[in-house]
Amino acid sequence: MMRLLFSLLFLPLLSFAQLNTEIIFDVTFNGKNIGTVKATEKTTGNHIVKDLKSDTDTKVLVMSIHVETEVNATYDKETFLKGTAFRHANRGVNDVHASTTRVADKQYKTERDGKQIPLNGREVGFCVIDLYFKEPKGLTDVYSNMYTAFVQIKEVSPGKYLLENPDGVKAWYSYKAGKLTQIEVETKVGKVVSVRKQ
Repeated sequence: MMRLLFSLLFLPLLSFAQLNTEIIFDVTFNGKNIGTVKATEKTTGNHIVKDLKSDTDTKVLVMSIHVETEVNATYDKETFLKGTAFRHANRGVNDVHASTTRVADKQYKTERDGKQIPLNGREVGFCVIDLYFKEPKGLTDVYSNMYTAFVQIKEVSPGKYLLENPDGVKAWYSYKAGKLTQIEVETKVGKVVSVRKQ
């Protein structure tokens, strides 16, 4: 009887409990630490918000380069509702302001740097930000909030996936036991490596 009473009183409260996941990566370029990437996932009931923030500073020859990036995605259970992406750099990389909002099944309103681009006919089911929390087994493409487009992804070896962005930049995501452990990105100035902190 006591157990039943406890269940009836506290079960509704538990369904609204918030679950948080935070993953931090150290970012290196030419063997030197240049910043961090922080990925967070907050779940309250069916509402899921994923957020990715990076802040890096490096020097290439005599130029100092500072890049800030933020990407987020909001879901209701597994249904993608909206996402935004922002990138600011002092030089060498174009600034980006992008957003995607679900308006109906397989219909999204997207905007990138002031240009609206309709995205119709496909459901957004897995975003680039999801790569930080789940291995993309069996997928051939994922949605990029930064590019407001689907981008190709393929498994190149067990647990290692190649993602190719529309601008030609390639990134390799490596997983161990289903957890993302490392990201390697080929940039115009060299390879940037992000390694998960333990």
